[in-house]
Amino acid sequence: MLRSYAQLLRLPNLFTAWADVFLGWLIVSGSAGSFFPVLAASSGLYSAGMVLNDFFDAEVDARERPHRPIPSGNVPRWLAGLLGVILLFGGVLAAWLVPANEATFTLPIGPAQVVAVCLALAVVLYDSVLKTTLFGPFVMGTCRFLNVLLALCSTGYWPAWRNVWPAFVVGLYIVGVTAFARREAEVSRRASLAFSTIIMALAVILATAAPTALQQYSDLGLILYPMGMILWGTVVGRPVFDALAEPSSSHVQRAVKTCILGLIGLDALIAFAVVGWTGLGIVMLLLPAVVLGKWIYST
Repeated sequence: MLRSYAQLLRLPNLFTAWADVFLGWLIVSGSAGSFFPVLAASSGLYSAGMVLNDFFDAEVDARERPHRPIPSGNVPRWLAGLLGVILLFGGVLAAWLVPANEATFTLPIGPAQVVAVCLALAVVLYDSVLKTTLFGPFVMGTCRFLNVLLALCSTGYWPAWRNVWPAFVVGLYIVGVTAFARREAEVSRRASLAFSTIIMALAVILATAAPTALQQYSDLGLILYPMGMILWGTVVGRPVFDALAEPSSSHVQRAVKTCILGLIGLDALIAFAVVGWTGLGIVMLLLPAVVLGKWIYST
């Protein structure tokens, strides 16, 4: 039963959301007091998205993926819906603990609260209506963009435009990953996979310019960053090209899993380029993600 709920939450993937938070928080040099509310908000909203995804897909999963927690009967659908709503509101409420130093409305609301509400709306729209449409990957990318932006707002102020660059990189990368995974349970078409790969490659190209765009980098990071990006691209790119060569469901699913976990490495490299060795510590989140991934599927 515990495993079923962990699968419903896609628990291994939660650490990729945490990596986004660490990246944004390090870029703006946020305080410890603002870090934990932002991390809690991100965790709640991301987990809500995973749970509500299965809630809205219950009928399709009953036909195509009967082993999933809801159609298998391990998790009642009504309980999954309730859990998703609780996590959604919990994530938004956690954002209210972030100091609002620059209120923009008559209510005590600041940038972090605005972003959290927008992220919650994007999650619900994606899961309920837009997932299967042409806009689906772009909405999912927007969710990731907002997740990084949430951490960038941890100081209570709107971030400088140049600091939003990593959020845009992460969002664009997830657009490509989501498009790549659209039919991961089926034999995919090479043309669709190739187009998705081009989007991911574009995000990586933009990521190489992140230190310059931010106008903030460590000397060590600037030297080693290109080498790290090449190594990261080799590790993540290999299963992607295997899927392009043979677009079977197993190859595509393996590529998607690698790309999702690869986001932790991408966040760590960008943070390393900006703040030095401290940023590279984000890669430690790969350990629990990989270990849990052997017990719980993440796609």
